[in-house]
Amino acid sequence: MTQHRTFDFESEIRRYKERSGHSKEWFQRACQRMPGGVSHEIRSYPPYPVFINGCRGPRMSDLDDNSYLDYWMGHYSLLLGHQPELIRRALSEQIERGIMWGAVHPQEVELAELICQVVPSAEKVRFCTTGTEATMFATRLARGFTGKNLVLKMEGGWHGPSSELFQGVTKHFERVESLGMPSTTTDLIQSLPFNDPEQTREILTRKEVKDHLAAIIVEPMIGSSWFIPAHREYLQLLREECDRLNAVLIFDEIITGFRLALGGAQSWYGITPDLTTMGKVMGAGLPIAAVAGKSEIMDRCNPLTASAKWERVRIGGGTFSCHPLSMSASLALIRYLVAHEAEVYSSLAAKGKILTSALVRIFETHSLPVAITGLGSLFIIHFLDKLDRAPTNPREALEHCHYQFREKVLKVLLCNRGVYVMHGGGAVSLAHTDNDLVTTSDVFNEVCGMLTHEILSDEKLIPLFDLA
Repeated sequence: MTQHRTFDFESEIRRYKERSGHSKEWFQRACQRMPGGVSHEIRSYPPYPVFINGCRGPRMSDLDDNSYLDYWMGHYSLLLGHQPELIRRALSEQIERGIMWGAVHPQEVELAELICQVVPSAEKVRFCTTGTEATMFATRLARGFTGKNLVLKMEGGWHGPSSELFQGVTKHFERVESLGMPSTTTDLIQSLPFNDPEQTREILTRKEVKDHLAAIIVEPMIGSSWFIPAHREYLQLLREECDRLNAVLIFDEIITGFRLALGGAQSWYGITPDLTTMGKVMGAGLPIAAVAGKSEIMDRCNPLTASAKWERVRIGGGTFSCHPLSMSASLALIRYLVAHEAEVYSSLAAKGKILTSALVRIFETHSLPVAITGLGSLFIIHFLDKLDRAPTNPREALEHCHYQFREKVLKVLLCNRGVYVMHGGGAVSLAHTDNDLVTTSDVFNEVCGMLTHEILSDEKLIPLFDLA
């Protein structure tokens, strides 16, 4: 058995603070005018977040000139890495023509045509700006199309913080996730147990469910902090049940779209939904999202076919929908992916396998109970507690893994050694080289050499990092 060094959390926190003095100053300044010093809660972590000053390729640098191999990759959105020349050139050319038009333009038509060409479920497309908008609009379309109101989502599924779908995400699966959300906003949203066909079938036989079901929305790989893939048989069950109940099957592919395959997870699994939401990767680092699907459903938001506004599904899209910069970046990216499809996705899959295989060997060498979940170039680490296998649903991950250790302690240990992760993992990009993957493995090996099973389960450790 490998000999573990003594874990000294005080020296790790001290090291973090010594490395990031300018970040601490800016965080204290941010807290004076921004609640908690951030505008996205996931970017808040103890003792304070590092403030980034520049990025290139697979790396980020902070205000203290520390360099990090980045696996967060802009919320998993940067398939090509930071600042690829392809996207920089497209943006430069667009800026010469104009930055913001607020009017229709050819790029949005070309992008819609391209998406319909490569995404199996896409017959028509409506663009918006964020994934949250896309999932909100998709459920609205489903209700408008079916004339029914109940929407089922997965326990632990994250579809953005819109009031309706922002429930059943964390450990209180039966409760809303925030103050300010009256129960009336969630009466028509219920949760299904992910990857549990028997219980799912039972729920779908209930009269109050089957008679009112408008849609089931599911991430083919549960995102958030889980990266737990759906069993193909489970997705097939959802497809069959939606057909039987005349309900709409929605795949939330905000994370998996253009990441796992050119056609997304639906192409990967060979199962076609009725509607698909996309974002992140398709924007190549710029804000964009879309709802795509069957023409008969999408046409419910067609402003040319309804005699009155209240006779159609209203989808505004937002002031910055079809923003010329976002459209240009997305077109450049997807055209590149079409032209280099086999090379891109085989390379991403290979890089993901190289890194995760190396990490598995390291965890085994250090006798640490760890499992890795994900697909292709996406991976997340779970420090196991009461499980002897990888979790197959978010409830298992929350109840039987050392979630807080991963989110707080591990992040500091890796940041101190120049590796930036979120949820103990993230996304490998085409910019990550073989040497980068070796460097990352070496860092994990050093960190794992400090850990024991007892340290992972030390409940006193987490509050110390919180207060640091």
